[in-house]
Amino acid sequence: MLPGIAANLHHFHDWLTAILRETGGDIFVPGPWLSGMAFFVTADPATVQHVFTANFANYPKGEDYVARCSREKVESGLLPLLGRAADAGDCIDLQDVFLRLTFDTTTRLVFGVDPGCLSAGLPTVRFAKAMDDAMAALFLRHTVPAAWWKAMRLLGVGPEKKLAAACVVIDRFIAETVAEKKKAHEKRESDEQESDLLSAYMEEKEHDSSSASDDERFLRDTAMNFMLAGRDTTGSGLSWFFWLLSKNPRVEEKILQELNTISAPRKGELAVFNSEELGKLVYLHAALCESLRLFRRST
Repeated sequence: MLPGIAANLHHFHDWLTAILRETGGDIFVPGPWLSGMAFFVTADPATVQHVFTANFANYPKGEDYVARCSREKVESGLLPLLGRAADAGDCIDLQDVFLRLTFDTTTRLVFGVDPGCLSAGLPTVRFAKAMDDAMAALFLRHTVPAAWWKAMRLLGVGPEKKLAAACVVIDRFIAETVAEKKKAHEKRESDEQESDLLSAYMEEKEHDSSSASDDERFLRDTAMNFMLAGRDTTGSGLSWFFWLLSKNPRVEEKILQELNTISAPRKGELAVFNSEELGKLVYLHAALCESLRLFRRST
């Protein structure tokens, strides 16, 4: 497959489209030799519907808690940041802002804490940087022969050196968060419940005999999976959506008109929509789908 990609790199999208047309819309592509990587590429609407619509209910999201966390972060972090930038006439990198937003939200969903990536001045957060370094190193592992990254790990160089340092930061963050959660758990009333993943996991493991080191290792790996799934895809998707809106003011106007049919705008007040109201926003849904069609993100 790699020789074919190299030979057709100058018209890669046309070449891939032709292959998808010949194969009916779905292809399985093995990755580089000895990399252990493989790709599934689809352009078949039926396959997309099967994954994202027909079987979407197989993956419960905890809608109320997710919606509350997202709304609170938008109100307390995103809107004040955009307001300050607008008042000062500053230019900001929206993709960086959206990635910070989704990182804060995902971290709160998983650990129940806010790392503050959207704080004033957009500070560098050690845990966020460690996650970035770890993701980059893990991605590289899937694109090169295993012997390469194992050699780098043995020598302590390159991305593997960054990964080792990142794991120290991530492990420390998890250990400190677990300790704080345990203290809070001992103090809270028995009928109080927290909705983040860490709290739910600790509740489940209270009577488990497995070792603490195994628990924290499992939690670290699970947390990284959640971060991978919840940060880059959502942040990049939002970036493309708002970029398209900036290029198509007619679409923006229609979305605003549709929103006004549910809640009339009030100066100085934030309009908040629940899931039932959002389900009625047909044009907004269509605009989001079109954005994903034009600039699809892997999930």
